[in-house]
Amino acid sequence: MADATTTPETSRAATGHRVESFTVEFGDLYCRNHTINCFRLRVRGAWSVTRLHQRGIGGRDIGSAMANMPDIPGQRLRVDPRAMRATVTDPLADNPELLERVNGVSQKVRAFWKGVPFKPVPPAELTLTDDQLVTLLLELHRKREAGQIVVVEGRLPSLETIGKMDGRELFDPWNSGRKPKYADEVAGWSERLDRPA
Repeated sequence: MADATTTPETSRAATGHRVESFTVEFGDLYCRNHTINCFRLRVRGAWSVTRLHQRGIGGRDIGSAMANMPDIPGQRLRVDPRAMRATVTDPLADNPELLERVNGVSQKVRAFWKGVPFKPVPPAELTLTDDQLVTLLLELHRKREAGQIVVVEGRLPSLETIGKMDGRELFDPWNSGRKPKYADEVAGWSERLDRPA
């Protein structure tokens, strides 16, 4: 699936509606949870004993019970630029056999077991503005460079394509009023702060 491209006649507004949907899975070498900063949404990263053994310290900090934990997929984020929508899902919801195995092992791990069975995270659907879409796509680029996501379906739009979309990257998505709202305003804001009174 190729990245969307534009011609000089194509308006910036139309660019986002030409980009195909794609899906990413969260997870890194340390099997941590992650945050989608654009939404302040915490998501579960993938768990894999094999990945943990690839760290510099290897698997020395993995207890014998957790060493038996099966691979657990991370939550997934599907972005549909045409519909201006993002959906977070949990693959465990579609795999009851794996969920049963996870709960079987977790009951033997005192630090992990909280007295209630592990359950899939309910899906979340988010409607995007032009600014949020651009901010999210740029955030996903940075997460991919840091090894925190893997594209499992479709293709993440190129930076060039994102640059042609309507919307600006949000520096302060929740706009506290104390910082610039947009990333391209930060340099001027910092300069004003550093200017002698």
